[in-house]
Amino acid sequence: MFLSNDKNTMVRTRFDVSHELFHLIAHRGVERNEVADKALNKRLEKQAHRFSSALQLPAKSFTNELWDVSLDSFRSLKARWKVSIASMVFRAEQLKIINEDQAKRLRIGISRRGWRKHEPLDDLPVERPSTISRSFELLISEGVKTPNQILADLALPARDVVELAGLDDDFFASSSSGDPVLKRRNNVVSLHR
Repeated sequence: MFLSNDKNTMVRTRFDVSHELFHLIAHRGVERNEVADKALNKRLEKQAHRFSSALQLPAKSFTNELWDVSLDSFRSLKARWKVSIASMVFRAEQLKIINEDQAKRLRIGISRRGWRKHEPLDDLPVERPSTISRSFELLISEGVKTPNQILADLALPARDVVELAGLDDDFFASSSSGDPVLKRRNNVVSLHR
């Protein structure tokens, strides 16, 4: 799965990841021509939104921490949950903590505050993948694969692998002989020339 970085906010990227993950799992049997049906497409998107919302804001935990149903309370929870305020409003309505009219008023409040495109705390740092990079490091440190073998198996340019896996820019740097070399610094595996 590849995601566009046009939204450039961590909370929206996290929502997109879980949303698209649901499509990959639950809608893999849906044919392209079926998605052209507007009613079906709307239903599929609604399902993916519900899944993403439930995954990011588990009912019991989220409900226990929600001390008030106001934009200010959602704003205060954003840093902890790393979910947009709009998503929290959606989830609160989904969980029947608020009714449709309350959700509408909160959405109007979001618009009036100019939060449709940019909410407070949208500058939270974007998360980098960690499992893939640790997997590469383990494969190399245990002698299962060399960096060149990993690149060959993936059939992608090193710079793309570095970006997609959240590796340091010099992870696939080459030695003077042209072969990547493994180096361990502070218990972190990396490559150097």
